[in-house]
Amino acid sequence: MPASSWIVIAVVVVIVVALAMLVARSVSRRKRTERLKNHFGPEYDRAVGESGDQGAAEKELVGRERKRQKLDIVALVPESRAKYAEYWRTVQAAFVDDPANALGYIDDWHARGVVGIRANLIGAQLPDFADNHWTALLSRMAALDWHLEMQIDAGRLDQVTPALLASGVRIVIDHFGRFDPALGMGDPGFAHLISLGQTRRVWVKGSAAYRVSAKPGDAEATSATAASAWAVLLPAFGVDRLLWGTDWPHTQFEQVCDPRRAINELHRLVIDASHRQAVLIDTPAELFHFR
Repeated sequence: MPASSWIVIAVVVVIVVALAMLVARSVSRRKRTERLKNHFGPEYDRAVGESGDQGAAEKELVGRERKRQKLDIVALVPESRAKYAEYWRTVQAAFVDDPANALGYIDDWHARGVVGIRANLIGAQLPDFADNHWTALLSRMAALDWHLEMQIDAGRLDQVTPALLASGVRIVIDHFGRFDPALGMGDPGFAHLISLGQTRRVWVKGSAAYRVSAKPGDAEATSATAASAWAVLLPAFGVDRLLWGTDWPHTQFEQVCDPRRAINELHRLVIDASHRQAVLIDTPAELFHFR
């Protein structure tokens, strides 16, 4: 066979192989796109829309998946779930009602992965965080880099923050600071919360705007309240001290919110993609010791 024929055959083979590789890459990309669309739902469209580049958006979404895969999350069987739920109720009660006793268990809880406690102080008598039992517990919490998350009305916040700041413990405040809906951001307690941003010891959760809205049944009014509060919180605290949460199961507000509405509200509230990365992933990962 003439040399020229071999050259033609070689060229044809190269072209066929190149076409096969292009087809394989195209099929692989299409499958990846379909998988990401199914996995992320509306978030896929948002990511592509904000990026303006489908490839870059998909790369960012794949990065999120890989971060998620690094977490060792194991589903509990119903019996174990019930057991740990009851155990956790006991843990919460011990912290709030009997801090002296809780001190004896804190290291065991830390070894089990606990990194903080939450106190719902709405309508409750405020603990005396300057009490010796509390100062001992808070000191140990600070040493373990735990945080104390509180749901507390803004008007009483200044009664507990001096002792908590003195303890060195991290402080997380729920629901935009729970300012009085009737007063809005004119609530003096909200002004006190804003002043705490400079301490760098306080985090704020931008969640459940309906709990601070004068018109919780009006979605637009509630969104406006959240946006106004966020616009003040962001420069005061920095995005690395702000968090977000669904507030599921939306106790007492089940008729005005559900998980889908909460997600939509998040995207209306936190428009900047890098800020969403912070409040959804980076800041919680640091605060909850995922990193």
